[in-house]
Amino acid sequence: MKRRSTIIIAVLAVMFIFALSSQAVAGEKEGMHQTGETVTLSGQISEDGMLVTDDGKHFMLTGDKAMEVQNRTGEQLQITGTVMEADEESGHAAVEVQEYELQE
Repeated sequence: MKRRSTIIIAVLAVMFIFALSSQAVAGEKEGMHQTGETVTLSGQISEDGMLVTDDGKHFMLTGDKAMEVQNRTGEQLQITGTVMEADEESGHAAVEVQEYELQE
């Protein structure tokens, strides 16, 4: 009887740990953007021409307006564009810039 209680407690503990880890993984995915999704992002252009969002994510910039935006190093911008797949080499997602505006 004591062994059965120990097994039940162990199984419940494992289930509890599994439930907590599932919530942690779901929390990590929150705030991530899906490929093909149109988004509006705020942040600054880094010296290497990437958008660094206010929450610290890095996006490569593509599209016809990318060069205009990349020339605004250090400026606060709001960019609307389509999220592209992450580059395998850098691991950073890209945004195809559709429009942008300077923020004050």
